[in-house]
Amino acid sequence: MKVFHDNEKLIRFSNRNIHVTIESIQLANGNIGTITNQSDNQKEKTR
Repeated sequence: MKVFHDNEKLIRFSNRNIHVTIESIQLANGNIGTITNQSDNQKEKTR
């Protein structure tokens, strides 16, 4: 039963890491969106 318990802990730990990674990706996507908006605004100003 110990092996099963260790696996359960490992799965929980992996899930937490995946969650953190997803949050990082969402953050990065948000930043990309902001950068895109800024460059669009610059284009508008130069016209």
